[in-house]
Amino acid sequence: MKKTLLLILLAVSTMLSAADVIVLKNSTRIDAKILEVSETEIKYKKANNLDGPIFTQRVSGISVILYDNGDVVSYADRQEEDSRSQTQSQSSAPREKKESKIRFNPQPSDHYIVGFTAGYVSKQIVANGNGMKVSEAFLGGGENKKFTPAMRAGLSVNPTFKYGIGLRTGVYLEYARDVVGEDGSVEDGYGEMTKVTAHDITLSVPVQLSYRYEIIPKFSLMFYTGPVFDFGAYMMHETYHYYKKYSSSYSTTATEETVKSDNYYSQTENYEGFNALWGVGAGIQYSRFRLDIGGEFGMVNKASNSGSITAHWTKPVYVTLTCFF
Repeated sequence: MKKTLLLILLAVSTMLSAADVIVLKNSTRIDAKILEVSETEIKYKKANNLDGPIFTQRVSGISVILYDNGDVVSYADRQEEDSRSQTQSQSSAPREKKESKIRFNPQPSDHYIVGFTAGYVSKQIVANGNGMKVSEAFLGGGENKKFTPAMRAGLSVNPTFKYGIGLRTGVYLEYARDVVGEDGSVEDGYGEMTKVTAHDITLSVPVQLSYRYEIIPKFSLMFYTGPVFDFGAYMMHETYHYYKKYSSSYSTTATEETVKSDNYYSQTENYEGFNALWGVGAGIQYSRFRLDIGGEFGMVNKASNSGSITAHWTKPVYVTLTCFF
């Protein structure tokens, strides 16, 4: 009611003044001669200075315009309708679905694949048969030794694919050496005092599935498991005998003798050159360096002439360091 009465009064005032009236939203009244009207602005001259400059007023700031011919244009109502239609169009428009990408263990930040590996390996024979299980040194045996130390060196190839899953493989050369009876105090089956030095050279090729998780850039944890294939290249025993040879006159003469065996892997009646093991392990990698620890356990019988006795050659513990290129 108040708004209608105000429009009537303005209309009467406009007719009396013979000028257009622009009423702003802040209730300011402008007597003008409107020259041009667009969607966004209005150009006009002031009624008391028609020869003066042209002014511009944005439509967003206008409440109503009363023309000198009696026409009334209310911009307030128009802006409310525009606002309502815009709100309705926004509410009826389909909402865009936010893309949610699961970043579970993304690709590691580095791309190291090939590296040089070196470290320590303990080797062991686990023999089963006749209701007994015996674990002893891989070479030489005796003296209650449980392990034979060995060195490992070679190339590692560790590509990592999607979600940290990858492959751990490579080619390693392992050399093991063991001594029994260092001072010649071991007695053999003939009553002779001996010292035995044993050597073994093996080519080892792991083919394992790996999982690598990068905790922070450059720092990762790695776990892996899978088969390892060993190929015996060379193994021999060097036996040094200390014994007394008795003559027909019952006098004794001390003699010494060194006997070297042939390559055991060429004598198929003794040892099989091929060995299949199952390995498990874990590693910590920082930048291009990784420390691994694990074990490899024999799955095939290595002694071909053992009859009912099985002899599995295992590697219970190894610790290696890899430097990637």
